[in-house]
Amino acid sequence: MSYTTTATIEGKLAKCKDRWSCFYNNLQKRLGERTTLFTEMKEEFKNFSYDNNLNLSIKNLESLEDVTKNIFEMIEERINHMKVFMPIMEELIKTLKQSQKELTEAKISLKRIEILSKYRDWIKRLRSVVVLKMNEEEGKKFENWDGLEETLRDEMDNKDLYEDHGKYYDLKYTKRLESILKGFNLTRSDFDHLLHINEESISEFHNKKMSLRDLDNARLELAQTTFPKNMADTKKTLEKALNALGIWKKEFYKINVS
Repeated sequence: MSYTTTATIEGKLAKCKDRWSCFYNNLQKRLGERTTLFTEMKEEFKNFSYDNNLNLSIKNLESLEDVTKNIFEMIEERINHMKVFMPIMEELIKTLKQSQKELTEAKISLKRIEILSKYRDWIKRLRSVVVLKMNEEEGKKFENWDGLEETLRDEMDNKDLYEDHGKYYDLKYTKRLESILKGFNLTRSDFDHLLHINEESISEFHNKKMSLRDLDNARLELAQTTFPKNMADTKKTLEKALNALGIWKKEFYKINVS
């Protein structure tokens, strides 16, 4: 089903307004000409003769003028109605435009929620891979992402405390994380963006369970998905996330399967 856009309605309304304006101006012009013509005709009749027949003609002519004037008054009243109607229609156009804008914004918002929720699980998978890579090194082991995230926060807090006293603090785990991300062609900024995307997604939106076998299809689907203009950076970051999982997948197979 097709709907008439507000632009189309506005265009038709503008044409209608122009036509009525032209009609009204012409009506006023013709009304003036009619008045002048009847006045001249009456004067000519009066100066010509005063017999009964001519007087009757003059009387009839005056009646005709009254009727004609009444008709024009009716038309003018209709025009006045239109003058009242036009502002109402213009206000309606404004309301429709605002509604259309709100609907567009709502559609974009829903599209954003759909996209973020759809790729949430892939981001979580990448976080798990990062934890696995962190645990390959000597030192503290992490059970899950929450444990690693807490350690990274503690490092930043310790760094601030040390610097307040003019001392240096080595961000051991932060540096290790950034090294792992670099191997996946990701920057720390990219990774933080992915974490933010995950936080913005709605966990109540359940996605189809996916495994690493679905990674190639996920990449293809992402490439074919049209993102809202204000999410162009999000699409690029998600592409990097899926590519990072692809790098780890090849690395895993090379070490454990080959």
